[in-house]
Amino acid sequence: MSSRTSPISQPITIRRAVARDAKRLTRLVRGSGAYAGKYAAAVAGLLVAHMQSEARAAGLDRVKVVSHLPAQDFYHRVGAVRIGTALANPPAVPWDRPEFEFRVSSE
Repeated sequence: MSSRTSPISQPITIRRAVARDAKRLTRLVRGSGAYAGKYAAAVAGLLVAHMQSEARAAGLDRVKVVSHLPAQDFYHRVGAVRIGTALANPPAVPWDRPEFEFRVSSE
């Protein structure tokens, strides 16, 4: 974790994201112009490359993703392979979801 002062003199703390940050991070991602238009493919490629690098460093050979229905085309475009369907689990998730897998090469 690191801290510094912003141009408006308020402290800024940078730390690793944790599960409780999910809603705020989702809002940030959905609201960012970097995820749309001409930069979307580059950002997606960087995110997937980073995820695969982290998985490789952790000794994993694959990463499984349970996708939201509207995101399934995204996962397919960035190289994930459809491996099945995660069945609905009401009341938390009332619909079936596609399952994808990213293969992680040993490089």
